[in-house]
Amino acid sequence: MKPKANTSKEMKRDRRAPAARSKTMEAKEGSVSSPPEARADTAPDPRVPSSYPRRILLAVTGLSPQVVTETLHALAVTQSPAFVPTDIYLITTREGAERARLALLSEEPGWFHRLCRDFGLPEIRFNARHIHVLTTANGVDLDDIRTLEDNRRAADFITEQVRALTVDPNTALHVSIAGGRKTMGFYLGYALSLYGRPPPDWSTSNSQQSFEQVATAGSAASCGPSCLPSWQQPPTSVAVSGGRSWWWP
Repeated sequence: MKPKANTSKEMKRDRRAPAARSKTMEAKEGSVSSPPEARADTAPDPRVPSSYPRRILLAVTGLSPQVVTETLHALAVTQSPAFVPTDIYLITTREGAERARLALLSEEPGWFHRLCRDFGLPEIRFNARHIHVLTTANGVDLDDIRTLEDNRRAADFITEQVRALTVDPNTALHVSIAGGRKTMGFYLGYALSLYGRPPPDWSTSNSQQSFEQVATAGSAASCGPSCLPSWQQPPTSVAVSGGRSWWWP
């Protein structure tokens, strides 16, 4: 039998079919290939800093790099839910940078690496390139912040670092104002108030050379001007591991 000839109506339908099929396939492929991070149900929750894909700890330090391990322990181990940074950055002076490299990043004592091993923390990007040294207008590393010009340089540099780190909406930033000169902590907290998205997240710490050498850390995290200063928050004890705290003598 001869095949039945197509009618004009059937031919029109056949001509439209490929385009319709193509659109249907594109729609299906688009729904399958949509990245998980683009979906509403996986978007970061501003109320939960740990839900962000990139989490940064930014600290100012001076001659006591212990504030880094103390703060990291409080955030990643003691706090619930834990805030485990993906990156750590320091702002410090020339001598502060040298002490941080020797105490935190060296093979011995290597306190940062010890803490990560002891508590099974995931990989945290933190190396010598993450330690930023304040400089003079001529590019000379600052030994200390003594003059009005030194303070201007420090304020400008710290503010720019906070601005750069808060540009990405998928980044959560926690700043520690515990180390360095008090002016450094002030500049860092003030810069966060300018560029930080709610809820602002910052911490400070106190240490006391007691029998157990237990350090305490406080943090504040809430929205808008109702954010309580850290000293009004209940202190969180930094647990002692193996008979020592993460504020070493």
